[in-house]
Amino acid sequence: MTDSSCLPCWHLLKAACTYGQDVRLCEAFLEYDQTGSPTVLDTVMSMASPTVLKQARAHVVALGLAHES
Repeated sequence: MTDSSCLPCWHLLKAACTYGQDVRLCEAFLEYDQTGSPTVLDTVMSMASPTVLKQARAHVVALGLAHES
């Protein structure tokens, strides 16, 4: 993970890969892990279903890296 990466973002993408069970989400997570590119976040947000995003967000909140909104 790069120094400039966003830790909550990293966990969000990892959870999206886990919960989404979609190879494209996992490829995006690996790309973010290597590059820290914010463009990857946009890609995942457009690809992942609302259910997957909700589960991923809940995971990040449970880790204490974000607040419920």
